[in-house]
Amino acid sequence: RSMAYGNGKYLLIEQSGKAWVSTDETNWVAEYGGLQNAFTQIIGGQSNLVAFGSGLPVLLSSDGLTFHAASNSPSGVLSAGAFDGTNYVGIGATAQLGHPITYIGEVYTSTNSTDWVRRTSNANQPLSAICRGPSRWVAVGGNGTVTTSPNTLAWTLRSSGTGNNLDGVAFGNGTYVAVGNVGVVITSADGTTWD
Repeated sequence: RSMAYGNGKYLLIEQSGKAWVSTDETNWVAEYGGLQNAFTQIIGGQSNLVAFGSGLPVLLSSDGLTFHAASNSPSGVLSAGAFDGTNYVGIGATAQLGHPITYIGEVYTSTNSTDWVRRTSNANQPLSAICRGPSRWVAVGGNGTVTTSPNTLAWTLRSSGTGNNLDGVAFGNGTYVAVGNVGVVITSADGTTWD
């Protein structure tokens, strides 16, 4: 389901809680981490691994097998995250019950992976992917939602030019690229103006 490197180990983990651990990318040892929740993403941090998943708080591990909840993380809100060497950013959504159900795109940040602070994303759709480029963070999500921040503190909603859900975003070769439903691909040189 997700793979990451942290604290000198590679970790591959699936939803059932089964994990494979390696220190050299060649020899893998199958382990059972004891968690049977829907992991959606695991990332390598400064000195640990950070896991996000359905119905879970942010989970931390130094060995990839034993996880514990971050002290003040939201539970069941964050489904993806990224780390840029200094800041952790977790994204996801909360549902507002009613008819119809509406969503709030959620952004939480941390400098140590333990203490999480909620930020205002200005997004009214679930956020599903995030990346860091040289000038800013970019998070994408439902109905073409794009929100950006230069410093993780203040987030600005951007026009993406699409109404399709965006499920992935990355930065490389001087360009942000977001991808989504029905083969949609949008690009941006600065993360603010999208084609």
